[in-house]
Amino acid sequence: MAFFNLTALGPQSVYKDAFKNKSLLHVFDDDDLKKAFHIVQLKGHISRNLVANVLSEMYHGNFPENECQRLLDVLGNVELITCDRLLEAFRTVKNEVVQKQKQECISDPALNSPGVQFTSYKEYREAMQRHKRRKDGSTDILSMPITSNEAYGWNASSAPPIQVFAKKSCPETLYASA
Repeated sequence: MAFFNLTALGPQSVYKDAFKNKSLLHVFDDDDLKKAFHIVQLKGHISRNLVANVLSEMYHGNFPENECQRLLDVLGNVELITCDRLLEAFRTVKNEVVQKQKQECISDPALNSPGVQFTSYKEYREAMQRHKRRKDGSTDILSMPITSNEAYGWNASSAPPIQVFAKKSCPETLYASA
């Protein structure tokens, strides 16, 4: 729980923290961005490819990939970015995030989660009885496995193919098939 900004016990919601398209820009203020910008900048400005470095400094490590892309979209095709220009784009994206979160709180927050596919238990049971699969799997929604069971096969698409050797027929099966 984030009581007095103490988060040593981990995230409040493990599932929300693991979503790929999560947004955490609302946690930072203008001073955090200015400090990170001044660490990265050389002559009072940065190039477009250094925006990721500014976010990395601000987050003190890894940051959600979609936030860098959103900032670059708001910045447009500007090649040299000043602190004021980046701050303006930061405020714009931050306001979008806050508005989106307010909208999710107004409606049912459980239904706005990216992991929700079913809106009723009846719909869920019908899908399970008919063996309908989800539109997207866990690896499409989450950035990491949440449970130890999900860890098995998480990177199955990158695993090398298994070489299978066919069994040679014995004389009995050759006789039976003839």
